[in-house]
Amino acid sequence: HLTVTGTSTKDMVAALTIDGNLTISSGTFRTSTAGENLNIRGNWTNNGGTFRIEDRSRVTFDGTADQTIANPSGESFYRLTINKITGTVILNNNITVQEGWTGTTAEDGLFDLTLTSGIINANGNTLILGSSLQGPGTLNPAIPTSASYIRGKFQRWVNATGTNWQFPLGTASNYRPAVFNAAAITNGFLIIEHIG
Repeated sequence: HLTVTGTSTKDMVAALTIDGNLTISSGTFRTSTAGENLNIRGNWTNNGGTFRIEDRSRVTFDGTADQTIANPSGESFYRLTINKITGTVILNNNITVQEGWTGTTAEDGLFDLTLTSGIINANGNTLILGSSLQGPGTLNPAIPTSASYIRGKFQRWVNATGTNWQFPLGTASNYRPAVFNAAAITNGFLIIEHIG
């Protein structure tokens, strides 16, 4: 387990795997500017600190049991991967995959949500990809599969016509994806949830 406390900033200076839980109680926990990746195999709890993504770092949830993500203010990731052979990722609050930072400069819109294996249970919350029309983000794979999808609400920013905007959705046991494609749209975000 790893617990972050105190008022100072704790920087990752190399790739890190946490075999248990991460708890950010106070202060700032951040990746440095070298793009270090963080793998976590337990629960993610941020109940008073700050997690800051620097320079294209990726967070991967790859534990073998259920994992929760909790932050009453909503958590943000820059590159988020779900790669679970067993168990689900359960959202206790909304989470957003959006722009990261390099120092004080916004990154270049290369953030992404990668669904490799495992179900995300939104648990009455919303998984949000993108933060603006200029940064809608990338969903990987481009054509999602039943190996990994979202159970609950998925919000995407859409800013182009004639594009297949994928929504990998389903229930606890069934994959029920949706595709949105419009000849004319008012740019904004779209939230889709499979009810069934």
